[in-house]
Amino acid sequence: MAHTRRRRYQACRVIQAPTGGLVDYLDDWNAEQRELAIKWRRKNADLRTALAAIEVRTTSPNGEIGVTVDGQGNVTNVRLTPQGLRVGDARLSQVMLETIQRAQGEARRKADEAARPYTSDPDAVTAKKALHDLLGNPPADE
Repeated sequence: MAHTRRRRYQACRVIQAPTGGLVDYLDDWNAEQRELAIKWRRKNADLRTALAAIEVRTTSPNGEIGVTVDGQGNVTNVRLTPQGLRVGDARLSQVMLETIQRAQGEARRKADEAARPYTSDPDAVTAKKALHDLLGNPPADE
């Protein structure tokens, strides 16, 4: 148990206790935690805004169909051209699926790119590992 507890708190930054005593130390620690919470809320809002702005439009190689997906890969629009109506059901289904998958892949890449500054932040990585240690779950990327 002591080893687990030690691992949990290694991720936390330690503030040196000021000479004013325990109350001053706790006041300083609380102030720092408030500042960190504000910083994380701002980063979270920025990331949500960036992800919400992602929109990918893709057209099939021969122009039969066009699709639009959002930052989560959800299809938000499908445009079928007259050319698409002439290719037949089986071919149209295949082209539609391939085009949607390409658009979703591009949306995923854009979302990863938008999140990279936040997910590669050393403080975020440390906090994620501490949270997973605390909850007893291994991080998803290990």
